[in-house]
Amino acid sequence: MKKKIVKYKETIKRLGEHEEEVQARYQLAQELAEVEAAKASDLQDQVNYLQDTKSNLTASLNEAEAAVKQSSECEISLELSLSEKNSEIREHEEEVQARYQLAQELAEVEAAKASDLQDQVNYLQDTKSNLTASLNEAEAAVKQSSECEISLELSLSEKNSEISQLAHELKGC
Repeated sequence: MKKKIVKYKETIKRLGEHEEEVQARYQLAQELAEVEAAKASDLQDQVNYLQDTKSNLTASLNEAEAAVKQSSECEISLELSLSEKNSEIREHEEEVQARYQLAQELAEVEAAKASDLQDQVNYLQDTKSNLTASLNEAEAAVKQSSECEISLELSLSEKNSEISQLAHELKGC
């Protein structure tokens, strides 16, 4: 009977260690989510800057086109230069927009991971509390009556089976 109580204590200790590991993973996921959110914000600033630059270049292009109408000597050079610049900005804007979208998605994934890890921490804490209560009940019962030992051993055997099953499930997480 005392061996089973020792096994209970060892199982509770292992659950506590696993709980700390999951808690650390949860903290890391939270930090990653914050980093990804900051990246997404920076990328949004870049998108805004590129859109402003595109607007400015479009205005410059319009002015240049008006000047070209006045002077046919500059026409070919200006059109090529402004068209190339506008094309480069469009390509860069699309790239930054795609990076921004990816950063947003990564931030959502990290937030979901953090939530899942918090659920695991809560589950482990509940399981640890339940097992501690069961252990306390078992120790009290052993002290009160040696006549109940057989019945108590059966009950503890069932609890141990549940603990093993829970430990197995937690290892799967």
